[in-house]
Amino acid sequence: ILKEAVWRVYNKVVLLGKDNSLREVDLGRQNSSSAPNLLMLIVRELRKFDDIVTDISPNFLVRNWPPAFTEWSTKSVRDAFYASPQFPRLADPAAIKETIAKGVSNGMLGYVGKAADGGYEPFYFNEHLGAADVEITDDMYIVSKETAVAYSKKTDQVLKAIVIAPSQATA
Repeated sequence: ILKEAVWRVYNKVVLLGKDNSLREVDLGRQNSSSAPNLLMLIVRELRKFDDIVTDISPNFLVRNWPPAFTEWSTKSVRDAFYASPQFPRLADPAAIKETIAKGVSNGMLGYVGKAADGGYEPFYFNEHLGAADVEITDDMYIVSKETAVAYSKKTDQVLKAIVIAPSQATA
């Protein structure tokens, strides 16, 4: 009887909404057969409204790119999911690495490190990148498709200017 009373009483969850105000989620009338435990019930219900997600589309990062950033550190990307009500809560933090890897592989994002000369080293864009290769740190960044394309063109022009002499060699 006590167990069922607890399940009936815990029927609301309050969380920070996208507009920075508290939002109440009514879980409805539940009983102990609704889920193995209360936590699993809450997670299941919040997944219905995409308040908790298992994965993120790279397009989500593109749409929510901070306008002040040319490069967005991977650590700041991760922190945005924990600090901003505009971002969904993640069921698994490894989803961030998967999203960045998919974005790079699909040509939607670049994954870069900053070199001392102002360039990018390493530079990954529109090529396969595994989630295990993505580091969440202040020293690695994602860049927009436009920035990655512009950088690629710039480095291609530098490479086109290299001349190998002599033009013929004999053995």
